[in-house]
Amino acid sequence: MNIRSIRLIQSIAIAACLLLLTTAPGAQEPAESWDGLKLVPGTKVAAAYVHPDADFRQYGKFVITEPYIAFKKDWKREHRDVSASEMERIKERLGHLFVEVFTEALEEGGFPVVTSTGEDVLVLRPALIDLDVTAPDIMTAGRSRTYVTSAGAVTLYIELLDGATGAMLARAIDRKAGRNTTSFQISSSVYNAAEARTVLKFWAGLLRDRFKEIHGR
Repeated sequence: MNIRSIRLIQSIAIAACLLLLTTAPGAQEPAESWDGLKLVPGTKVAAAYVHPDADFRQYGKFVITEPYIAFKKDWKREHRDVSASEMERIKERLGHLFVEVFTEALEEGGFPVVTSTGEDVLVLRPALIDLDVTAPDIMTAGRSRTYVTSAGAVTLYIELLDGATGAMLARAIDRKAGRNTTSFQISSSVYNAAEARTVLKFWAGLLRDRFKEIHGR
């Protein structure tokens, strides 16, 4: 299967998960099950689904695939001065930052991030979607400073797969925004990256701490 096919399948899965979160009966409650996975109550994310037979104690290593990243709908229309190449640069930097932050957190918890799969390896397949960068730092002639109260927001969609068989074991989705402050901050690539790192560290910490609990660490 080529990369385009994998991306298409992942995009369909993301869309389906978003649909479940927004159309389930009740007060916007996520569906109880999806594709054989069961909703886990009481988590710190919007929704998490786990296979009933999954035993995560057998996994001590992770492989992190390249994150799929997509801006929110109409973001380009709202930021006409941002070129396609600059958008790709933002996505590339965010993807690298994701892998860096999650690698640091998992290895800090005693779970090595490796490059090959196996029976004791979990494949972490992430997507960062609905990316909304409030004021991207772009190189334009005569640009002026931009002041913001938040760097933006992004939705994390993540899948965990068995490293030997590729079987889907868990999915989770959550949305976070940068800190909303009462005072205005100067937007820059440094500021945006710092806010993104904070959000990613929160998610990475949740995953690390959960696996530490599973392994009794």
